[in-house]
Amino acid sequence: MKQLTSSPFLKVTAFILTVLFILMSCVGVIVIYCSITTEVYTTSENKYKEDIFKDMTFMDIKNMVYRYYETDEDISSLIPSENISYFEIKDFQTSEILTSYGEMSADSAVYKNNFILIEDQYSPENHNYNRGIILYSVGKFPTEIKDGETFISSSVTLSSPLKAQDKYSFTENLIRTLYSIRYTVFPLTLLCIICAVVGFVFLMYASGRQKDTEQIRPSFGVKIPLDLFLALVAGIFILGFIILVEAGALSEPQDVVIVAIYITAAISSALGLSMSVAARIKTNTLFKNTVIYMICRLLYRIFKKVIGFLSVIFRNVHILAKVCGIAAVFFIADFISSALMIEHPFMLVVWVLFKLFELGVILLCVLMWNRLLKGASALAKGEVSHKIDTSGLILDFKSHGEALNSIAGGMKTAVDERLKSERIKTELITNVSHDIKTPLTSIINYSDLISKEPTENGKITEYSSVLLRQSEKLKRLIEDLIEASKASTGNLEVKLEEMQIDVFVNQAVAEYRDRLEKNMLNAVVSIPEHPIMIMADGRRLWRIFDNLMNNICKYSLSGTRVYISLEDTGNEAKITFKNTSRDELNISADELFERFSRGDSSRNTDGNGLGLSIAQSLTELQGGKIAITTDGDLFKVTLTFPKI
Repeated sequence: MKQLTSSPFLKVTAFILTVLFILMSCVGVIVIYCSITTEVYTTSENKYKEDIFKDMTFMDIKNMVYRYYETDEDISSLIPSENISYFEIKDFQTSEILTSYGEMSADSAVYKNNFILIEDQYSPENHNYNRGIILYSVGKFPTEIKDGETFISSSVTLSSPLKAQDKYSFTENLIRTLYSIRYTVFPLTLLCIICAVVGFVFLMYASGRQKDTEQIRPSFGVKIPLDLFLALVAGIFILGFIILVEAGALSEPQDVVIVAIYITAAISSALGLSMSVAARIKTNTLFKNTVIYMICRLLYRIFKKVIGFLSVIFRNVHILAKVCGIAAVFFIADFISSALMIEHPFMLVVWVLFKLFELGVILLCVLMWNRLLKGASALAKGEVSHKIDTSGLILDFKSHGEALNSIAGGMKTAVDERLKSERIKTELITNVSHDIKTPLTSIINYSDLISKEPTENGKITEYSSVLLRQSEKLKRLIEDLIEASKASTGNLEVKLEEMQIDVFVNQAVAEYRDRLEKNMLNAVVSIPEHPIMIMADGRRLWRIFDNLMNNICKYSLSGTRVYISLEDTGNEAKITFKNTSRDELNISADELFERFSRGDSSRNTDGNGLGLSIAQSLTELQGGKIAITTDGDLFKVTLTFPKI
């Protein structure tokens, strides 16, 4: 099914077939509706054809009569169809034939219409009538004929059989076809509707699916804004409706072709719109990719900028309000006193302008001072990299801003020096540890060789074993010390990769299963069935798990349960380790993260107090978080990593 829905060839084929089936379904429904409403099933074919031809000949007769009385054209040039074999106009009262064309056939049907000719009473200069004749069609002989009116009867005869290919022959063939399929159209229409529905469902499911990928990807139709797509489809439908109205009764072959083309275009565009909507729903872009959404988003951004600008003013309003309030009081008092003393209006205007300039200078000084206050506040919070923008500051304000920047530079230098000192200490520890490891390796190797030498003195074997064991312990201490120093200063290389954390947790538990059973600890593991992916360095993550599981085995009370769980919180993966401590936890959680800090005050276990400190540094280097919780003898460690 995946290959079918992702094949471009099959989707194009299904699209074309669905359009054809929808078009045939529409034609079938129209044919059934017209057949029922026009009484095709209760009227004979000949009678139905005669009724249609009567309606068609009415307009031809009316146009010929009108043109005959309005122009000087010959009667033969007025005939619109070669299938009209005879045409006459006669006076209804006297039955006198006024003009005629062709010969009447005895076996042909005659189509008649009656008209009243009224001479125009107005001058031709004011109207578009060529000869001042107005034509009215009437159904029967009028009871009274007024002066200036002429009552005529006009009729045409169609050749039998029809000899020319025009609207009459087309209509005749259409009626013959309609009668031949009037009963079979029901099952054919039903079959076309079923095929159209199946094709539509297939296209909706296949929309947005691409070859060689499981993801739904937007196609070209999805990139077009939805409201523009809707407007385009609506325009095609409106244009098709106008063409259908203009085509009228579809009596001309070209009318049917034009209407069929536009109906096909309308169906294709509507089907394309449906596929586009389906793909947008799958990719959650139904409303995002619209002109209205883009305009709203632009207005929202403009609104945010305006709000941001107003917020800047609002944050300064407490100072500005105070200054403006004080200035306003002095301004009003000064204005009243000055108005009483200054008699010339021009001098009063000059005084007002001067005061406004004075107010502007005061506000400018307040804003500069406020900028200095914000810079000092940032420095007080420890933001040593913060720089005060001294552009626009003048006089002592500028000097004070530069002084504050100098303080920030000094603080940054001090911090850099301290970091440099920490880095030097780390390098010293690393180098010294490396120098210690070289002779220590020799001690370990020779201790191992001594322990393997055959001897009758049991003390030598015992002493060599103690020496080997303590040398190995010293080696582990040096390695942990180096790793803790590098991790705490960020000098440890970390390669983050996609990792399935649920599998990793299972592997860690399986690795320590034997040791847990040896210490009589029952591991209770809770892991979700679905995969959970995080970004981590597998080697560093294993060191974290190794340290935590090692602590559980060393410090847990025998015969108790150890709970290891993995939880999917939506955006994060949370791994929890819980165990019951063998010794009393007389130390806080924060102190446990410090180097050389151990949970057992007696320090009678094999450990150096660096495990949790290393786990904390490695977790933070990989973008995760670690937390320790103690409740009585319950010891709980929680690791949290962002999901991908």
